[in-house]
Amino acid sequence: MKNIFASIIYFIVSIAFFLHLLYDSREYLRIDPTLYFLSASIPLILLSYVHIYIVSMDEKEKLFKTIVSCLIGIGCITLFYEIVKPNYTYVEAQEIVEREYKVEVIESFLTTSIQIETGKEVYSIKAIQDSKKISLVFNPYTKEIIILK
Repeated sequence: MKNIFASIIYFIVSIAFFLHLLYDSREYLRIDPTLYFLSASIPLILLSYVHIYIVSMDEKEKLFKTIVSCLIGIGCITLFYEIVKPNYTYVEAQEIVEREYKVEVIESFLTTSIQIETGKEVYSIKAIQDSKKISLVFNPYTKEIIILK
């Protein structure tokens, strides 16, 4: 009975974990760290299901321990994800740029680019200031804003 309950809990937690990554990575425009976690979570969850239901199905005690260790693994991965993800979403970056530079942000097709100095992705933001289009780069980790000429 505890194995069935643990299996249901694991199913719910793994689906919630994946949906959290999917939603969160959308908010960050699938910037590198969020994209890596999202793309790695699908095979990780599928392999854990295979391990739980095929490899560990023979022994009841091993099955429960495997499910518990997979739950702990999901918790650790979620914690690590929360540590490495950017500090600001794309919408927050737009709001900060509008507030600090008193500009009107306009939607653009290209929303991220790689910053040469750090090798990390940054948000590319287009705005209108004094009837001129300007381009800005917002670093979502440091809140640094650079106006491009």
